Amino acid sequence: MDQMLEDAFTLPDTVFRFASPSQILYGRGAATRFAEHFSQLLGEQAKGPVLVVTDEILISVGITGPVVEALAGMELDVEIFARQPEEPTAAAVNALGNHTACVDPVGIVAIGGGATMDSAKSARVLHQFGGRIEEYEGIGTVPAPATIPLAAIATTSGTGSETGYAALFTHEETSTKRFVGSPHMVPDLAVVDPDLTASVPPATTAHTGIDALAQAIGPFLSPLRHPITDVLAREAVRLLGGNLLAAYRDGTDMTARSAMAYGSLMMGLAMNNAECIGEHFFAEIVGPRYSIPHGVSVGMFLPYILQFNRNVSAARLAALAALFVEDPAEDDQTAIDQFVGFTNSLLGELDLPTLRDIGVRSRHLDELTDHIYGHIGIELDLNPRPMNREDCARILAAAYDEIPALEMAV
Repeated sequence: MDQMLEDAFTLPDTVFRFASPSQILYGRGAATRFAEHFSQLLGEQAKGPVLVVTDEILISVGITGPVVEALAGMELDVEIFARQPEEPTAAAVNALGNHTACVDPVGIVAIGGGATMDSAKSARVLHQFGGRIEEYEGIGTVPAPATIPLAAIATTSGTGSETGYAALFTHEETSTKRFVGSPHMVPDLAVVDPDLTASVPPATTAHTGIDALAQAIGPFLSPLRHPITDVLAREAVRLLGGNLLAAYRDGTDMTARSAMAYGSLMMGLAMNNAECIGEHFFAEIVGPRYSIPHGVSVGMFLPYILQFNRNVSAARLAALAALFVEDPAEDDQTAIDQFVGFTNSLLGELDLPTLRDIGVRSRHLDELTDHIYGHIGIELDLNPRPMNREDCARILAAAYDEIPALEMAV
């Protein structure tokens, strides 16, 4: 524990970088007070249309209305694009890009979860540079900064996309998640208002919250971590892990909702600089292939990734146990058992399905292993412990056979 704190708060010898949006607006009521800040970003361009990208459900439950009214109150013309409330495919993103070109907006406002915010990020790229989103896949492919501002208003506590440099989309032909990553993708204004999360259904609260928790743990263990991400990630783990169950059980519990929203914001800032780790690599294959929410597939593998990394991240995993365990063990390995046990218990309370429940069969495992190990992503290389094909197969088999994570050999 003492060594972890020393590592976290001692400045490293190497140069490190911390990236974030130009502005962050957080707090209850922030979504109706952001328009003035966004109008300042528009500057002299404010006379043209502003494209609001949201989804049909948020319009129907009244989330979008007050935001649009706030923009209208600044005498801004608003054009609304209501996307289907599902994870974006390449085709859907390209269609939004075409629509954005027709509107020719002076700014874009995304209202929604990660899928909506990622779609808006990608649409801004396509509007400025043309082409199809598949042409920008990878890191550093966006050639220049955007010429129109983007505000990202989060309505879930989970993805961190409002502060992120990447946008995910599903490649239909291969049923895999792909991404576009560039500093030029980061929104100019990130807005996090806990009030917008109050109507999120329990299942969505659970799925996005699991994703957020995993994405907070990842930067704390990642080889890219540095003192700033350590502080953000550790506090995000505390807030998310300590409040997810309460928010799931009672969506009107605004103390829990506010803690989740704040934790998710800090998680996004940490992940944007230190990345997530191995469970996301598995989720990016299994989720699209079996048409399950991203957070569900993340949760299926999170305990196994923690167990897999325990010997190379011992002090840090043990330190996380102290956030949740009333009487944390003094030795690292026992404390890790406590933290993995806490994670298992939390996921169990959130009623996640198993791999068998979603349709995975034993005959699928070899092919899934090949896809997981062969998938072009970043998490496999950034996992604290190097992972080969045999490791991927072993983790996948343990999850399929529902072997308790602590019983998986490391």
